[in-house]
Amino acid sequence: MNKIVDLIELNELSIEELAKADYLVKRAELVKEGLEACKKTISFPLGVKKQECYHEKFRTDYEAWAIVENDGSITFYNNNSTNQIAGSTNLTSEKEVFMAFENKDIARDLEHFLQIQIMQVNQ
Repeated sequence: MNKIVDLIELNELSIEELAKADYLVKRAELVKEGLEACKKTISFPLGVKKQECYHEKFRTDYEAWAIVENDGSITFYNNNSTNQIAGSTNLTSEKEVFMAFENKDIARDLEHFLQIQIMQVNQ
């Protein structure tokens, strides 16, 4: 928290910007809780290197899916990008997952994926 105070003191962050950034705190909480849940919900049987861990069809024509590899990397695909890679991140890095929300091509699916992992743990 002292780093935030230092940024304000150095005029690198305004009080107004900080006051409007509550969504970042919510994002950080989701990332932290979601990655903890992933440790309990995603496992790899011996010899398996990758597996589909997310697949959603929405009421519209939008469909999204993700493949996670045993090194923690997760790649999101969707039919908006002609079944190509929409984006990726690494589930072993809180910082990388947090920053992946800046990629608008995967932000919604990443959020949904993390929420699903949390729900699975809480059932």
